[in-house]
Amino acid sequence: HSRGLFLMAPALYLEGLPELRSGVLDCPTAVVHGWRDEVVPFEHSVRFAQAYRCALHLLESDHRLHNQVRVIQYLFEYFLIALDLPAVAFE
Repeated sequence: HSRGLFLMAPALYLEGLPELRSGVLDCPTAVVHGWRDEVVPFEHSVRFAQAYRCALHLLESDHRLHNQVRVIQYLFEYFLIALDLPAVAFE
């Protein structure tokens, strides 16, 4: 059993990939996705977040999310704190 799941630009609902089975997600989940993702449309993460009632963070970025590293750091630290886990020390 996982205590939490933090997904970044996940490959969801893509042709050729299996669908996630209903009820398989049994832990707090957060999704981070870029509005300008050219690999996986952000709408796939919106659909996933709605279906599984996950936290969703849409950022001004592409699939790599490279220009949002600091924001993602804060989101991840908050996610860990919300799970009552120690935050990671980033430099």
